[in-house]
Amino acid sequence: LEDLTCDSARDVHGFASGGRGVPPFSVRYCPDAGRGHVLAVADESGLVSMIDTRHGVAEQRADDGFPAHHNALFDLAWVAGERRLVTGSGDQTCKLFDVETKLELSSYHAHRGSVKSVSVRPGAPHLFASGARDGDIHVWDVHRIFANEGAAGQLDYNPNAHFINVGYKASKALKAAAFAYLIDPDSP
Repeated sequence: LEDLTCDSARDVHGFASGGRGVPPFSVRYCPDAGRGHVLAVADESGLVSMIDTRHGVAEQRADDGFPAHHNALFDLAWVAGERRLVTGSGDQTCKLFDVETKLELSSYHAHRGSVKSVSVRPGAPHLFASGARDGDIHVWDVHRIFANEGAAGQLDYNPNAHFINVGYKASKALKAAAFAYLIDPDSP
């Protein structure tokens, strides 16, 4: 760790919304080959900013972001190979965006609290999960919403998922603050 350095003029990326500093809540590098330098940033104002980490702050373009929600944006996840992002917000919704056109492709409504985490399933880019302050986890199928099937693309629903028994005494319930899909090396 002693060898790690940071050139604050080049490696520290600050950004402002409306002339004031806005805290970033989630940052994710693009997983696609050749685009690993693109960093998506979700912030408190509901904006998604794209930062090209190959360049310093002075070289960033002001139009690299887009408004995603009218509330705090708590998490985002890249859809591998498709240049799309899934977002989760304090407005209790998830949205799917095309990063190139900056257009909203679909919106997902079912939570009764701020959406705190989203995760796209590896190997199945049409599936994503969301977790919220309501304690629920929802699994969504993007294909269903485009085909107008089901309840806004909802595939599965786990109410009160924040009550997890992990072998501790039952005197306290634990809350799930974040989650991710795990890749099973033995599955096809």
